[in-house]
Amino acid sequence: MRRLLLIFALVLSFLGLAQGQHLDGVWEGEIQDPKRPIIVNVDFKTLRISFSGTAPSNMTRPTVSSDERTVKFEVINGAQTFKFAGMRDGARITGEMDTGTKTTPFWLERLAFLPKPANQGEAWRQDIDVVLSRFLRYDRSFSAPRREAARARLKELRARVDRMSDQAIIVEMARAVALSGNAHTRLYLMRNRTEVRRVPIRVWWFGRELRIIRAATERTDLVGCRVAAIGRWPVSSAFQKVRDIKAGNVSWRRYMSAYFLTSPDLLFGADVLPNPDRLPLTVNCDGRCTAHQRWLKRGGTSRPAIALPTLNSNQRSRRTRRRSIFSIPSETTGLNISTLPRSSTCNTTGRRKCPRNPWKISFAE
Repeated sequence: MRRLLLIFALVLSFLGLAQGQHLDGVWEGEIQDPKRPIIVNVDFKTLRISFSGTAPSNMTRPTVSSDERTVKFEVINGAQTFKFAGMRDGARITGEMDTGTKTTPFWLERLAFLPKPANQGEAWRQDIDVVLSRFLRYDRSFSAPRREAARARLKELRARVDRMSDQAIIVEMARAVALSGNAHTRLYLMRNRTEVRRVPIRVWWFGRELRIIRAATERTDLVGCRVAAIGRWPVSSAFQKVRDIKAGNVSWRRYMSAYFLTSPDLLFGADVLPNPDRLPLTVNCDGRCTAHQRWLKRGGTSRPAIALPTLNSNQRSRRTRRRSIFSIPSETTGLNISTLPRSSTCNTTGRRKCPRNPWKISFAE
């Protein structure tokens, strides 16, 4: 019996040693280049590595010394080979990366395994924990006071997610990230690509007026009309409610609001709309757009849902993009609309007589 126990103990010891020498899981850290630190993500199971969010590259299987401390692996990048060598101390590896021309210190830490969330609230708390523990750790655009302000706001958000809508959580998380004050540090919601829904109109600021400059083929009668209100809010008030979703100077926030003000998801999350599936607009055609007045209803009530659906991100067919997605060639030098279809493009110099009373319309799914 004693002999059997001794053999069993030796087997367990051998298995423990083998497991200790085996690297597994996903590790993350930083290559500490003084000019530009690089965030590195290493998956020792799939043997894939990525640098600052770029597409993953292949890596060699790591070698671990018999004392379980020295770790080495290589990454081939074209004609160049990056050689990593470090010392492991539990869930942390520190060492140097050799490019053949210079060596740079690096560190890696094993990422905690996240279990499958039991519900939506737990899923959001896991996301917020990642922002707190990883994003704020690496991003250098935050000053110390702004970092602490963002941390406090995210912790407060974490405690309230069970009582909030998904849209409100997204907006609040974006506002926390925007506390950096840097327009390049943001929760990417929409512009060149979109993670939230939009209605198929495009708007632009002309001085203090927000005008519809493009619309889906079904509603080209709206092109050129001035947006007077969104939901129950004057357009100036709606702008104030979305302006802090993204950081930047005054002109940049105004520019980005032209996107945010066409998303019922963001407007609902920012407490502009009571329903994320409807985007009621009050527009004043200001002597324009008489061709399709029969589609609209005057007065204080919204027209029922019309054929102007909210676009989901998976509904971006080529035809839909051509009709309803407006692209701005220049972010700094103004708006170039010369390439847009004449039938759906605003001509700011043309005027036609029609009633000046505002029309109230509603976009819905």
